[in-house]
Amino acid sequence: MIDHPLESIPQIGPVTADKLKKEGYHTLQKIAVAPPDEIATITDTSERVAETMIAVARAKLGIVYFSGHAHFTDDEQPAYTGAIVIMPNGWVYLSDQGQYVPRTQIKEITNE
Repeated sequence: MIDHPLESIPQIGPVTADKLKKEGYHTLQKIAVAPPDEIATITDTSERVAETMIAVARAKLGIVYFSGHAHFTDDEQPAYTGAIVIMPNGWVYLSDQGQYVPRTQIKEITNE
């Protein structure tokens, strides 16, 4: 995965990048899975601008994000329903649980 600087997002200049870094957002990957209200608060922008920052980060990283269901290969584990982020590195982030899962542990992902 290519390492893009935070400033590669049009809405993020040096001052905004410093604000994000002070709060632990050092990479586009962190921004891509962040809640818009949190990014808006940190950057002193609207949630709409924060959503755009997040969308640009996802696009630059090749991340697919949607609401849906994940059914695991381990049938004992209950299916997950909520926000799903499919990472290009073979991992899936179940954002409502704050959990990364290898794609190989999921047998099916469906959109809501």
